Amino acid sequence: MVLVESGHERGVAVLRNGQMVCLVETATGRPIPAVKTSNPLRESDITGNIRSQIEAAAQQMAPHATEPPYDKLPADVQRMRVWSFSQIKHWATNDNPFEGEELAALLAQQGKKKHPFGDLPLIVLSRGMREHEGAKGQSTEDEHNKTRRSWWLYRASASRSSPAAAAMRF
Repeated sequence: MVLVESGHERGVAVLRNGQMVCLVETATGRPIPAVKTSNPLRESDITGNIRSQIEAAAQQMAPHATEPPYDKLPADVQRMRVWSFSQIKHWATNDNPFEGEELAALLAQQGKKKHPFGDLPLIVLSRGMREHEGAKGQSTEDEHNKTRRSWWLYRASASRSSPAAAAMRF
């Protein structure tokens, strides 16, 4: 099994009441509803104040769609990204009121097994590149490395057959 490192589950942060908090900390213990398999949400179903809030977010975020590192994308891809960021559908799909509960349940399930991947061979690929330049880049990189170390240690113990296959450059 090959995992491409994108972060650590406990490192996912969201904005709640004006503060950045870990997503898993937003879990309240509410039961997670069954997956909805019919009657999808349509853009026309979003009305009133909710639609106004999403439209405001889209207008606010669209101008930032091609900020670094996305300014390095081809011009046509940048145009698509700006268009996507201006769409209500793009932002409506990011709202999952049970995301904290789902992540907490996933982490609890993973924690029940010492080696969740059993005997599967495991390789973890890591980016080793900064997302931003300057002081912001260093701060972001330091935080990323902190969470990446704990993520890597967890993943290295996740497979009985590959402890030596996990390697990381800090």
